[in-house]
Amino acid sequence: MAIVKYNNYMPEKDVEDLIDNVDVNFLGDDKTEISVNYGVSPAQVTISEGSIIEVNGNRYRIEDADYTFAMANAGHNYITFDDTITPTFSSSATIGTFDPVKQGYYSGTTRILRYYIDQSGETALDLLENSRKGWNEISKQNVLDRIKVRMTTDIFGPYSAVVNFDTVDLDALSRWDSVNHRYTCVESGTYFIHLTINYVMAPLETGSFSCAIRKNANSDFYSGVITEYEGQDGIHPYILVELKKDDYIDVYVAADVHAAAIGSNPVQFGDVYLTIERIF
Repeated sequence: MAIVKYNNYMPEKDVEDLIDNVDVNFLGDDKTEISVNYGVSPAQVTISEGSIIEVNGNRYRIEDADYTFAMANAGHNYITFDDTITPTFSSSATIGTFDPVKQGYYSGTTRILRYYIDQSGETALDLLENSRKGWNEISKQNVLDRIKVRMTTDIFGPYSAVVNFDTVDLDALSRWDSVNHRYTCVESGTYFIHLTINYVMAPLETGSFSCAIRKNANSDFYSGVITEYEGQDGIHPYILVELKKDDYIDVYVAADVHAAAIGSNPVQFGDVYLTIERIF
């Protein structure tokens, strides 16, 4: 196994500007194929022989045999590559930032590959698909963006506020805002949203409970209102929506004093979660 460097820099150009001194046909290349062994923890990743990746203007190829390494942490989701004197693959908990000049995700000078590795769920997602248009056009980035967040702390009425989904099960591109409890769209498209939220009314009381899936805090994609005499029930909408860049989605709940609990316990109440997935 060897990681072989094929330098793309053109010495006669200004090395401070990637666009000027790197062959644009190689910029952003991530022609890697992987397999993951989830039978060990942390998971073990194999980069197939013949895989190619471009990093900071340099192009590398895996030659002679597959390259196998262990993720650095059982909670890491991303594969990283450093083009140091001794180039190495490793892992990270975050995807870093998309660099439009380098045409890839980077954390500093470290390149992040296009995969999301869900070690606990034993699955890997291919996040990016790049298509080159030409010298003067930035590559189109198609992003498979999906999240699943859950509530793990019960809410008791009276309550009128955004729901605190405080546990992240899946967030492939780190889009969930855990401070404001919302998802912000970074690329316009069609999104599928599923909410399931459950509640219990106090014994011998009539209470009201409502929830809304909101866009930008003032436009409800979905509103549900229930008035009930004690008991347990839930609201489980599935909706298809169009979002524009910078639109954000949150869930707002209003429950009066007789709504004893909005439950997070999946045994007692059923699971309470929100999923958002871009489909086009």
